Amino acid sequence: MTPFKRGKIYHIDVRWKEVPRLQLSTGTTNKARAVSMNRTLYALRSAGRRDLLGLLAEGKVTLPELHEAYEKRGDELEHLKARAESPRLGDLIEKWLGWLPTAVSERTKRRYAPRTVTRYRVSWEGFFEVLPRGRDSTLADLTPGFIADYRSMRQRATGGRSRKQAMKPLSGATMNRDLAALGSF
Repeated sequence: MTPFKRGKIYHIDVRWKEVPRLQLSTGTTNKARAVSMNRTLYALRSAGRRDLLGLLAEGKVTLPELHEAYEKRGDELEHLKARAESPRLGDLIEKWLGWLPTAVSERTKRRYAPRTVTRYRVSWEGFFEVLPRGRDSTLADLTPGFIADYRSMRQRATGGRSRKQAMKPLSGATMNRDLAALGSF
């Protein structure tokens, strides 16, 4: 079906047997761009990308985002899919920290010490302060670029609660503990 106009914006309504009905706004007033987005949907269907069409139907991805990723022709579609399917990090960390005291370390074959769990919690609070969306971030936000930004931010930061301690930069050991918490997760 060709795009149709509702107000000034073009919309697409597609019905296929294997995919839920897609009633989508193109977000554009340009008919040529709307037709191009429509062709993208048909190309994804022909390529068997029901996973991406399903994300579109669920509202986890917008049509303009999907179209832009499709046009780039690289790994953009896979990145888009991973970003949309990635769970909320705050919930995962709370579950993990709740499970940790009862877990057995693979390396030492002993339970995690309460102090270790507390330290991991403190480290993750630091990560959440740096992440752009805080606890609402997703697993997809934990990239090598994020880790590099975190390290540079922590090296510039000062630590401690008292004024005297606030003058000293954070030690390398503190940085290593934070990265160990990330690695352990």
